[in-house]
Amino acid sequence: MHVDARNTKRITVLLGAVFSVVAAIFVSGSAMSLMPEAEPSLSGPPLLTENEITKTFLIGYELAIQPEDAHKVHVGDFIWLRNMLENGEAMVGTEEAKRFLEFSAGYFDYAVTMDDGSVKYLDIDIYRVDLIPNTPYVKAYWTEVVPEDENLNTLDSKANPSIERAVEFKSSWVPLEDSDEAAWINNLLKSSNTKYFEIMDEKEGQKTYHLRFIDSSQERVS
Repeated sequence: MHVDARNTKRITVLLGAVFSVVAAIFVSGSAMSLMPEAEPSLSGPPLLTENEITKTFLIGYELAIQPEDAHKVHVGDFIWLRNMLENGEAMVGTEEAKRFLEFSAGYFDYAVTMDDGSVKYLDIDIYRVDLIPNTPYVKAYWTEVVPEDENLNTLDSKANPSIERAVEFKSSWVPLEDSDEAAWINNLLKSSNTKYFEIMDEKEGQKTYHLRFIDSSQERVS
């Protein structure tokens, strides 16, 4: 089994998150917030329990190198893989997550053959986060790389209060408690020819973000 330093990092991050949660509960006497400040990775199948609140995500990072020992798969081999490639990450069920971990066997580099024969090299991470049931979420995922086949639009963070919060809590899922704000973001992503935006923010200045959205059914990232 091929195990590299990244797997050790996953375990370390997870344990640190667990100890932080325990400490928070001990001090405050309450559960942690449902809006995550971090995305702890997962170390193995025993932690994959099914419940209504805790959801599992697979997130892909494109590699600049082409590892020869990467897992070679076709884009159709996993039912979540197309969604992850299209939207940066995918929400998966317990069985899908277990299959991913068993197939990865501690090594998370993938060579994905696309339908046209081209190959994309990815590092695929897994993480779990608590989400409020039946609540849509938005994420402003900060990135320096825009795919060649994507356009880039400009958006003011003040165009929608939820966008402003998403930029403030970048790379974290932010709940959309206002139905009008949620509908605006959903329509924006459906009607735009891109999900990549240069977003101007008073604190951060102008940066590039990949906007991601989960509908209220909590079944698919868009």
